Amino acid sequence: MKKFPFLRTVKMIFLGCFLAGFVLFLILGKTFLEDSLLLQVSALREIKDSAIDKDAFFRYIAWRRLFLVGVCVWLWWKGLGKWGIYTCLGWIGATMGACMYTCLFRYHFKGIFLWIFLYFPHLLCYAAALFCGMILTEGKLPNKAEKIKFLWQHWLFVLGFGVAVLLGMYAEGYINVSMLQDFLQFF
Repeated sequence: MKKFPFLRTVKMIFLGCFLAGFVLFLILGKTFLEDSLLLQVSALREIKDSAIDKDAFFRYIAWRRLFLVGVCVWLWWKGLGKWGIYTCLGWIGATMGACMYTCLFRYHFKGIFLWIFLYFPHLLCYAAALFCGMILTEGKLPNKAEKIKFLWQHWLFVLGFGVAVLLGMYAEGYINVSMLQDFLQFF
């Protein structure tokens, strides 16, 4: 734990935002979810029965994730990388909490399995990328030369960050879609 002092902060942010998302949907609950199509049976049937163009979906995912990575890299370059990662982590936590409440509200115990299939396996890759990103944001680097030297010294974490993001995009665009459609056959 002493080697990675940011882990406590990361856990607090993620869990706090997860609970905030869950509680927000708990408060909005029935009125909001009954009027929306969010994870409704008809929407899940559409996903199950549709032929998804995985290449187009992957391009969509890649554009969204690479834009987010670009913003985080720009924030890191400006010295605010930690805040960019904290924001991403909070957003992921809040959406996962809201999604969990929605799955439980609509499908009770069965909803837990739906929630798992919505986030597995790509979220593991994105978690690894966030971990590498947090390690890269640990020090204060005042000038361009020190930043470039730091990146060369920590090339393994830079490579790990890039590979984890690419694997996460691939898993989200191709693997997760297939797994979700297969799971929905039994849902």
